[in-house]
Amino acid sequence: MKRPRETIIVPIVRWFHAFYPRVPSARNVPDYAGGVIGELFFWAFTASLVVFAVTLDQRMYFWSLGAAFVIYALSMFMIKRRGKRSGVAAL
Repeated sequence: MKRPRETIIVPIVRWFHAFYPRVPSARNVPDYAGGVIGELFFWAFTASLVVFAVTLDQRMYFWSLGAAFVIYALSMFMIKRRGKRSGVAAL
């Protein structure tokens, strides 16, 4: 049976980061270009909302929203093409 002190200390210790990693590194290299390509749609969608908030013009909003979906289609094309080249499974 745990002592009362351990029942309080263990959850508090979990709030703070460990000084050393508890899981071994996977040694993977981050793919920053793939991350930027994947985020393009979300940034374009947010930009369309900003356009509407600033101008209150629905036509400009829908044009920018349409451009966001064109960017989405292009980014999906680029992601799939990169996956075929590198041999990594893409979405």
